[in-house]
Amino acid sequence: MNAYNRDNFFPDTSIGYLVRAVHQLGYARLDAACAEEGLTGIQWSALIAIHFGQTNSAARGIARPASAASPPCNSTMLTRNDP
Repeated sequence: MNAYNRDNFFPDTSIGYLVRAVHQLGYARLDAACAEEGLTGIQWSALIAIHFGQTNSAARGIARPASAASPPCNSTMLTRNDP
């Protein structure tokens, strides 16, 4: 695959740079959405992973990125009501 060569590669337009920029923008938006609840995006990601049974500890939840399909931050979702 010849996507880049010496003449057309620029770090600020590479796919890796652009993917990272989108990821950072996503977490900035998540932080803003969760601020009212007193959470950061990382904290919410861990809690939502525990809530949906994707992990059983906050440490593992933080180590895994939040899914793009995750619902928005909402304190009622953070209470697990399993029987």
